[in-house]
Amino acid sequence: MAHGGIRFRPIRVFNITRRRLVKNGAFVFEAGIRRPVISLGPYLRESLSSRHFMDVSLMTEKDATRCKWVGYGIIKGVTNPTESLSVLALSKSLVRGLHADLISGFENVDSGMECYSPNHKKGFGNFVRWVFFADPKKEKDFFGIDFSLSERPTAGVACSLISASRVIKTVLLHGVPPDTECVLLDPTMCEPEYLTSVRSTLGFNTLHHWAEKAERLFKPDGAYCPRCGLETRRKKISFCSRCGCKPELFWK
Repeated sequence: MAHGGIRFRPIRVFNITRRRLVKNGAFVFEAGIRRPVISLGPYLRESLSSRHFMDVSLMTEKDATRCKWVGYGIIKGVTNPTESLSVLALSKSLVRGLHADLISGFENVDSGMECYSPNHKKGFGNFVRWVFFADPKKEKDFFGIDFSLSERPTAGVACSLISASRVIKTVLLHGVPPDTECVLLDPTMCEPEYLTSVRSTLGFNTLHHWAEKAERLFKPDGAYCPRCGLETRRKKISFCSRCGCKPELFWK
């Protein structure tokens, strides 16, 4: 099947027979086959051997100068925290729409490129897109979550800091190293300065930091907004004065 000049192959799901793999929920996707693995960890740096690198020629000059991971290996994945599922792409090329391939065959998602459409019906469902930036020097890797406060929850992005933290908790279970720095990406594959500042203020650096602090800071009676992360709830008002969300809805 072709869509917009992009050819999609039918997705086959590996027959899962080992109980530990069913419980774990980690998969790799390769040559049209999704198969379970014990951990994603051993595969996260495959981008370096495949020579899939962040390409500065595809970025604006401004974005290229502020991007910390130019020249890093890049590999794509998706995670569904609700079902504790993660799928990592082991692809020969970083084709457009690869994240759509990763969710194909799961329930409550749109097929093909329809999941990217602003007018989607099911979109990515509860799946959130992410990338892993592998440092060729092995000094500092980055885990980048697609993030937006304005997108629909089914758009394949984390729409709040607490939803990003739930993605992080899930990928930690699936073998992503806890000392990896987590960044929140906009469509340019960069992290906006205000989000970098918010993370710094909250102490959200590595995946471990996120998992350790997020649920404590964003608890129902806490002072921090679970959506934008700012300390706007000391007076226990119903709505966040920064982003306008009603925090109590996050725990219903």
